[in-house]
Amino acid sequence: MTVDLDRQLRDYASHVTEVSPAVEIEALLTETADALPPLALRSRPRRAAALVAAAFIVVVIGGLALGYRFLVSDIEPVVTQPSSTLPTPTTAPPAPETTLPGASTTVPAPTTTLAAVPPMTWKPAPPQAALGAGDDQRAYMMHTVISSEGRLIAAGSIYSTDESSDGGTAAIWMSENGVDWELMPIEGSDLDVDAAIYDLAVGDFGYLAVGEVFDGLVGRPAVWISSDLVSWTQVQSEAFQELGAMQDVAAGERGIVTVGSGSVWLSEDGWTWQHVLDSPSRFFADVVATNRGFAAAGWREESVTGDAGPYLDITPHLFVSEDGWEWENIELPQDASWFGAQAQSIVIEGDDILVAGNYRSRRYTYFDMHPAFWASDDRVNWDVRHLAPTNVPELRDESADLIELVATGRGPVAVGRWLQYGVGPPGPQFQPGKAIPAVWGAPGNQNWAEVIPRVFGIETFDGGRTTAGFDGAVAIDGKVVAVATQEGRATVWIGEWTD
Repeated sequence: MTVDLDRQLRDYASHVTEVSPAVEIEALLTETADALPPLALRSRPRRAAALVAAAFIVVVIGGLALGYRFLVSDIEPVVTQPSSTLPTPTTAPPAPETTLPGASTTVPAPTTTLAAVPPMTWKPAPPQAALGAGDDQRAYMMHTVISSEGRLIAAGSIYSTDESSDGGTAAIWMSENGVDWELMPIEGSDLDVDAAIYDLAVGDFGYLAVGEVFDGLVGRPAVWISSDLVSWTQVQSEAFQELGAMQDVAAGERGIVTVGSGSVWLSEDGWTWQHVLDSPSRFFADVVATNRGFAAAGWREESVTGDAGPYLDITPHLFVSEDGWEWENIELPQDASWFGAQAQSIVIEGDDILVAGNYRSRRYTYFDMHPAFWASDDRVNWDVRHLAPTNVPELRDESADLIELVATGRGPVAVGRWLQYGVGPPGPQFQPGKAIPAVWGAPGNQNWAEVIPRVFGIETFDGGRTTAGFDGAVAIDGKVVAVATQEGRATVWIGEWTD
């Protein structure tokens, strides 16, 4: 058992004085808002797996750099009354017939050594009160988004940026068109506590949210269930005694599986849970339900001493299970030029498996992680690809974080961020990190490349006000709706292929 450091990290980071100012994105969001028509949404089944997206910083301890999540949640939300009543969720809503807006951002010729730029354009939903616009006292953290019953549903947390305030609340948003968002009224429900939601699922159980409930500086795994997105009941279970968080969830015919760090929990109905696996050396980043059971992307970490000193040996894995109880580790192959890798997100369609993550280009560092991809149709033979190290002008020692992988029908898309880790001890000497939201695509399932330019804005860590990158995404009729938190407010972007 380990102590959750999220709150400790936030506490000292909020006192950092050497923070670079974040670039204002208000003008960027407003600039294209008028041209963004609403989405015509219909129901669409979506795998319930959106990686908890958190900004990362590195604390240097004894010369070994260790990465920790930087998550925060602390205050009551500003609530807007929804204009419509949500229907009861169903297990398998029909496929969508969706019309998404055209994009206005023009993609120029590539300016880096990456492969041909994917022909994609992106546009943000306009700033609005439900997403935090105009509220400088609270941060609106949007971590995940799914499509269900003709609506987009997003979740996260809202907390106060005033250090004198105590507590926060989980948050649920709903949109009927992808452009206009409503913050659901949850006062009086079990979500109205100091908590954060990192993923959502829909099924016979209703709506299910997973995340963590905070008790002072530490968090514990939490599950909530609702039939209407307003009245939520927190599930009580002895299986949730470990410190930490549930970061991802998948619901299928063989049950519900949720994962967090090295832990796996299993339920048949959402109400009764078993803690089936606890492995401190393993990290489960993403889980999906398949026709064979469940599959998860992750990695194993082991401290190793080499000729030049200690380093973390990182091995990428595909974890598979037929019943959610017993899990098999399939070690993913690595290119000869790599020094370790992480499998961060996964999509499975039939027998085809696609995994996205990153690889390390230098051994004695936790930096310089660059995009990596694995594809297979038999879990034995793998097509391994990666993008060569590139220079992101705004960052130093940048690392790619591929948070969410989605299949669009015209090629997979991965959303996430480029990270520059913060380093140093707590105090004035701490060097804060930065991050830039990023998107990668493989049109026609061919070569992967980053979408250029990076039109999403640049963010810096400033005590937790931003996750500085995309946290979740859902594919709708070949397009992608991605969510993030930028400058203390939730943001929604819509991307599409343009040829």
